[in-house]
Amino acid sequence: LEYYAKVMKHTAVCILVSDFYDKDYDKALRRVGKKHDLIAMRVRDQREAEVPPVGWIEVQDAETGDPFWLDTSSYAFQKEFKESNAKFEKELETSFNSAGVERVDVWTHENYFQKVVGYFRLRKRIGK
Repeated sequence: LEYYAKVMKHTAVCILVSDFYDKDYDKALRRVGKKHDLIAMRVRDQREAEVPPVGWIEVQDAETGDPFWLDTSSYAFQKEFKESNAKFEKELETSFNSAGVERVDVWTHENYFQKVVGYFRLRKRIGK
């Protein structure tokens, strides 16, 4: 986004495709969102939205690569996972709103082509 903000001198429609699990992009999002028509196309997967309670599983820390064990069937884990997801969704929505960014969620199990075309047809109807 920082690079895009530097090289794009004229106002344009920008589609940013991501899962938005990264950090520290709010400033760039606001900068691009103020000048350009920025659309956040968020790629989502049902398997990231919930963890089935199957018991103990070994997982890997995404940042360090270290393996560790989780009891996915525990009430505490399920509660914390849902609360963490809800907090993330709220923060993401706040970030997009403050940057003036429109959002389209595209799920991996959906026909994304129909969703994207439908979104742009709606924009056309409302005059964007």
